[in-house]
Formats: sequence, structure tokens, C-alpha cells
Amino acid sequence: MWTCSFIPLTTYAFTPNHFIVLHNKVKSPVVDLTFVFADHNHDDDSASATAAVACVGNDDEDDDTAAVADISGNGTVDYDEDEADDYDDDAVDKDGHFVSAEPDILPGGKSLPLGRFFETEKVIEILQRTSVNDTLSEVPKGKKNDVYFVVQNENNKDRRAQGKRSQFWDDRGAWECNSTSRSFFLQENEKLWSVTYRQTKYCIQVIQNKNYVQIPPNPQPQAEDVLVLSRYYAKHKSGAGYEKRVSFMHSEKFPALAVHEFKGCCPELKHHAYVRTKPQVIDKIKEEVIVKKVGEIYSSNEDILEGPSNRRQIYNIKARSQTKSQVIPKANFADQVSALEELQHTMPFVKLIVRQYKKVPSVILYTEEQISDIKRFCCPPVTAESTVLGFDKTFNLSNIHVTVSVYKCLAVKRRSTNDHSIFCGPLLIHGNSDKDTFFFFFCTIYLDN
Repeated sequence: MWTCSFIPLTTYAFTPNHFIVLHNKVKSPVVDLTFVFADHNHDDDSASATAAVACVGNDDEDDDTAAVADISGNGTVDYDEDEADDYDDDAVDKDGHFVSAEPDILPGGKSLPLGRFFETEKVIEILQRTSVNDTLSEVPKGKKNDVYFVVQNENNKDRRAQGKRSQFWDDRGAWECNSTSRSFFLQENEKLWSVTYRQTKYCIQVIQNKNYVQIPPNPQPQAEDVLVLSRYYAKHKSGAGYEKRVSFMHSEKFPALAVHEFKGCCPELKHHAYVRTKPQVIDKIKEEVIVKKVGEIYSSNEDILEGPSNRRQIYNIKARSQTKSQVIPKANFADQVSALEELQHTMPFVKLIVRQYKKVPSVILYTEEQISDIKRFCCPPVTAESTVLGFDKTFNLSNIHVTVSVYKCLAVKRRSTNDHSIFCGPLLIHGNSDKDTFFFFFCTIYLDN
């Protein structure tokens, strides 16, 4: 029978970690011990005797209450294998942790002792002694209750070298990052010393006169001899007491591995629950949006775990990549006006920049094609078809205002509505909305006509 060696908390799942062999209940009216020695015919070199120890009960007891054990000369106890309970030796590893033989633990995982996160010494020992061949490429899919995995962390090592964040994927829904920490240690004769870096020196924390004191060791340790341990803590957004911690080393002496610990009982995820997309999938989409359309990317990766969550995610990745490729705007409004003055010599769209006393500079933008369309469609002869030239002011677009002119292009019709399309005309970027500002804008358009 499997039992638990501790009382689990109410939010934790039952973790079997102690095996007990159940025997038939035998009464114990033992009074006398009778030793019977029986001689057996053996070879001269291997003569031995077998002693039968009989537990004799009271006369009024049944004969079935007597228990007899045969003890052979080599000190072993003979028993009937058919009556023995089956015991799976593969369910426990050399460290005493249950592995994949336990049905509740995923392949490659091991149980957390007592349902708690490991101590720092144990985490560093796992990262130091685990071979890369015995690790996983990623956290497996499925429930993870009081279990930990050792996962390859080479991708995050490359990301940190590029100044990017580390990414720790799993399929357990949305997490809320609680905290991150970085600790420094010195290892000497398999003993760890916690160190801090103060005033350009490494210091060891010791107790003197019942107080903690930081003492710099002499000689000072080299930077490559200091072990740097980073730990990432997160809580599940369901609020069910489910937590995870990821620990990894920054030292080149350690393999690029990370210990993923999941503490508590994993909450049930609904069918439509949020599942984080793998970082490898995001990187693949960033490369594909340059040459492929959104629909083509989504149709080729429809698996929710091996592909994007939806089309909107692909659109967002494409928009962010285009934003990063654009030129970063200037720091303030004066720099933006200076940039426009430079564009006035290279772009015909920037027609005029107006500077007035105690007023924000104004910019008038239009092309010759727009002026030509206004002449054709808004100012034709009386007998011809015409349209209206309208102006609309957009308030508080960033720190300025934009006044847009629009008109119907009579040379184009939309198939869906069978009506003429609305085109954009000259634009006015301005900070003041007084009569003089708009008068100068309208006069510029009129004179150009």
C-alpha cells in the first residue's frame, strides 16, 4: 500500500512516497519456541542445516494461527513469491524522488519533496551534476502537481547575450510574475557561502555578537569563481495557490540548464483558456510576416500549442515589427519642426511651414495631384457634375491639431455601394486654431489654384 509520510495541505494533491507491505492479521498468543534441526543430504563441501522455528500457540487456538519461518544457512528468508505484493523499483530514483512510473508525473519529471521548493544548495547541485543528455528540450504538456523538470536553457542564454528577456514556456495558462532575484555564492569543498558585492569588493555574511556582519575575504575571489544564481517566481492567475519557480546559473562552468519547479495543485483549464504561445513559434512568425500574408501563416499553423493563438496575434507581431523598423521620432516639438524643414527640400508633399510671433508653427501639406482634382471635381462649369470640398478639424492628435480636407473623386466608384470614393485633400498641422491660422491655410490653397 502506498501512503504519504506527511500531512498534505488542503490545496496540495496527495503525493505517495512511502510503501507499506500489508500482511494477514495474525494473533500473537506465542508462548514457546521450539527449534527443530533437520539434517539434509548435501555434498561434503556444502553441508548445512535448516532450522525450523515454530511459534506454538495455546491449545485452544486453531492450528492456522501458528506461523512458521524457514531460515536457510545463508541467512535469507524464503517466501512465496505468489503471495508477495508487487513493488516497482523503477518508481524511485537514486535520490529518493518518484519519476515517470508515478501516473500523476509527466515523463522526465520528478516529485518535489514535501511539496516545497528546493533549498538553494539542492538547486545548485541539480544544475551542476545533471548531464545535458538527461534533460528535456522543453517543459512537457499536461498537469504538473508538485513536480520539477530540468530543461535546456541555451535559447535564453543567447537571448540574454542580445539584451533580451528570458522566456519560460509552459501550457498551464496565464501566470503573473511575482519577483525575480539574483544571488551570488562561493563554493569551497562542496560548501556554499553567500556573498554580496559592496564597494568594489565581495563580502561574506557571518554572525558576530549575534549580528550579521559583511566581511570581505582575503584574498578576494575572482569574478569567474563567483556563482550567480537567478530565480524567477510566478503565481497562477487563477489564484488557486499554484506557483512556479525557474532557477538557472550564469556561470560558464555550469551547463545551460534551468530547473522548472511547479508547487501546488494545478487548476483545471477550460477549453477556451489562454495558452501562451511558444517563443520558437513567435520567432518563426516574425520571419514569415516579412514575405507571407497573415492568412497564409495562420492556415499553415493552426495548432493552438504549435502555432499562433489567432489571426490577431499575427497582425500584432507584424505591426510591432513594422514599428521597430521605422525611424524613431525626435525628442520634442522643436526637433520635429526642424525635421520637417529638412523634408521640405526633398518631399514635394511638404509645401509650406508658417512661423508667426507667439504662435506654434503651422505646416501645410498637399500635392499637385490633389489641387488638380479639386479643380476638376469641386470647381467645374455650372452644367457639369460637381462635389463639395469639406474641412474637418481633428482635436488633440498628439500635442497638435490636424485639419483635413476631403472630397469625392468623381472618376472612381466603389463596387459595393456604387458611389464615388472619398479622397483626402490638403492638410493643415497647427497648434493654434484662430482666424489668422485658417485664413492663411485657405489662401494658400486658393492661390495655388
